[in-house]
Formats: sequence, structure tokens, C-alpha cells
Amino acid sequence: MPSLHAAFAVFTAVVLHGQLTAVRAPRAVLACSVLWCLGIVYSAMATRQHLALDIIAGAVLAGAVSIAYLAAGRAFNTAQEES
Repeated sequence: MPSLHAAFAVFTAVVLHGQLTAVRAPRAVLACSVLWCLGIVYSAMATRQHLALDIIAGAVLAGAVSIAYLAAGRAFNTAQEES
């Protein structure tokens, strides 16, 4: 606990969404990214590697790390623009 399968899948989906949006990828590509994330999360439960609580905790962990990661990226970009 928490599920690092879910945490890594959610974190990757968040970061990839930002990058795909920045390059104006088609919506189908964004949808595939979301479906891939959901597939990983589902398979971790379906194969009984994790319980629902583990998955939820992993997703919350990924959400917190994603927020910190995105904030650090914005701060870095702001510092680069000021230089």
C-alpha cells in the first residue's frame, strides 16, 4: 500500500497529457493515454495484485506528486523567462 502500479500510471498519464496537449496531439491520442492508464489500474485489481484501497491510495499519491511536479515545471519556466 499504496499501489505503485496505479501511482506510476496516473502520474505518467498526467505528465503525458500535458506534453501531448503542448504539441496539439489529436484527441484520439489523448484518449489512448487515458485508456492505457485505466487498463493498468484495472489489471492491477483484476489480477489481485492490489485492493481498491491500494489503488485509491496510489492515485492520491500520484495526484500529489503530479501537482508538485507541475508546480516545479512552472517555476522553472518562469525563472527561465526572467533570465
